[in-house]
Amino acid sequence: MSIQQAPLKAVLLTGAGFSKPFGGYLAAEMWAAILRQPQIRESPALRERMLKEMNFETVYEEVMTSAAPEEQAALTEAVWRSYLQMHDEMRAEKYADAGGIAYGVCQKFLARFAMGQPKGLVFTLNQDLLVETYRTVDVPFWLPGAPAYQREDGRETVTLPGAILVQQHATEFWRGGGASLAYVKLHGSFNWRSSDEARARAMVIGTNKGKLLETEPLLGWYLQLFEEALQRAQALLVIGYSFRDAHINHVIVHAAKSGGLRVYIMSPQTPEDFRVHLVRACGGPVPFPTDGDAIWESLHGYYCGSVEHFYIANQQALPPRGKVLFSDLGL
Repeated sequence: MSIQQAPLKAVLLTGAGFSKPFGGYLAAEMWAAILRQPQIRESPALRERMLKEMNFETVYEEVMTSAAPEEQAALTEAVWRSYLQMHDEMRAEKYADAGGIAYGVCQKFLARFAMGQPKGLVFTLNQDLLVETYRTVDVPFWLPGAPAYQREDGRETVTLPGAILVQQHATEFWRGGGASLAYVKLHGSFNWRSSDEARARAMVIGTNKGKLLETEPLLGWYLQLFEEALQRAQALLVIGYSFRDAHINHVIVHAAKSGGLRVYIMSPQTPEDFRVHLVRACGGPVPFPTDGDAIWESLHGYYCGSVEHFYIANQQALPPRGKVLFSDLGL
């Protein structure tokens, strides 16, 4: 059986909670980081919006669709500076050196999704550089379709390819080639720039992300790749995702209903609290999708804890809970 037809045992989807143990911000922490940026302090209108609405993505959506251009530019800069601040904190020695937990998540955890299957796939909704920072030469990660990073103003950045190049990558992806583990950033990255305007940020933020993905060829293909992967996969492990993105939930539910995808969730919440959160996130007063019940019904495994509890950074052997997890996933 060729790689084009071969099924996948399991793929991984990560959200903000995945990066949290390594210095990443959750939504509330990102809201706080944005609020204290000078661009917000110097704009009474933006500061008022932030104080009235604690969901920074809702604020971003409102500003980008209705505010004056100078407010849009100021908020965009404040958000980028907040992600940069988070990145600098994630590079702190305590994550790199304290038992190698940040390197370990690449070497001992993510790399397992490339074992025993034709192609390893890790999807993320995060725009941080956790994996790019801590991957090592012995774990060949690959960002499909993304050009090599370039240095700009002392930092790494990349300008995304246009539609023609993206189509070439899409055509070749399932034929093989590339590294053994593809790392797919569904919502872009804080240091990516758009294919249309070299200075524009290629970050997907807001409450209508599905529409925004259509404007960037690479990100549009990434969502398509996510759909294809879940149709071929037997299992999906979700870590640190709040289930507040309609377009992502729809893909998961469709794969569970049409292809029998089994969903496994890792969260520090109790199962009871998580279920309440899931229903509220998908059917509460904020207009998110009503897929909470369908996602819950697709659940085949629940693991209480954070990712650093499921591997040992400086050892080959997995801890007991890690062995159970990967056994359940068929890896």
